[in-house]
Amino acid sequence: QGNGDFGENFIKDLFFGKIYCILNTMKTQITTALLLISNSAVFLLEGQVMKLKVLNPDNTGLTKEMIALREKRMKQIARPDTQIDMEVQEKTKICVDSALDVAVTSLELIEKAVQAEKDGYDVIGLYCSGDPAMDAIREAVSIPVIGAGQSSLQIAVGLGQRFSWITSADSDVGPDRTIRKSGIDYSRLASIRSVKVDIATAGSQDQEALLERIAECGRQCMKDGAHVLILGCLVFAGMGPEVSKRLGIPVVDPAYAIVSMAELLYSTGLTHSKRTWPSPGRQTRSWQGGEFFF
Repeated sequence: QGNGDFGENFIKDLFFGKIYCILNTMKTQITTALLLISNSAVFLLEGQVMKLKVLNPDNTGLTKEMIALREKRMKQIARPDTQIDMEVQEKTKICVDSALDVAVTSLELIEKAVQAEKDGYDVIGLYCSGDPAMDAIREAVSIPVIGAGQSSLQIAVGLGQRFSWITSADSDVGPDRTIRKSGIDYSRLASIRSVKVDIATAGSQDQEALLERIAECGRQCMKDGAHVLILGCLVFAGMGPEVSKRLGIPVVDPAYAIVSMAELLYSTGLTHSKRTWPSPGRQTRSWQGGEFFF
């Protein structure tokens, strides 16, 4: 009888002990979750939502739906407390594909960047891998200015020894300039290759076929010695993860690089150095040449 009581009590103690451990664990998990929710709520209530203004220098008939799609792609990897608003050129009608195009589009980009800072935006992102007018904009504003090209390069060299740049243009001159100007060791460039896509019609093309063309181009880059790829045109935005999956190497997506770098600088309270990009003296600057055809 005594042995039976001992066994019964032991089982009861073991059972209730397990229940207690489970409940205690659940209490800890719930408390942790509540703290996380509370911290997030405080963060939001304190007005710490990061506002990212993305300036798109290309305006060749982008509709509101097309702009919304680009914003949606960038929000896929953004924090919940990150606000992303894209703005396209209104006075400038151009598809940026050369140094001449960059010069033409720069004035309105600078104007919109200055206004974005006045409107309370925390970071400015340039939705073009050529980083048009980035130096001028950094002189004109104090908030961080993220170039799609520069941020992609900075990420790429941290992921592998050598990288390749995949462009949509026939010429490799633009990417070559961007890479040389970035400060990245040029010897780490394996190659610059082109998929040759018409930017104006890329959105209406068969996306699976385009993905495979990019992947095939990536395979050639790997033969060139690339360990990492950069999708060097924003027409490829959102395709990085799938291309990476098909090739088995890191693929940097410039659209995602803008968001990630913006959140990093904002959360750490960093911006570009005014010793490198000093604010220019105040004076009236104007150009009234109107349109020109080249």
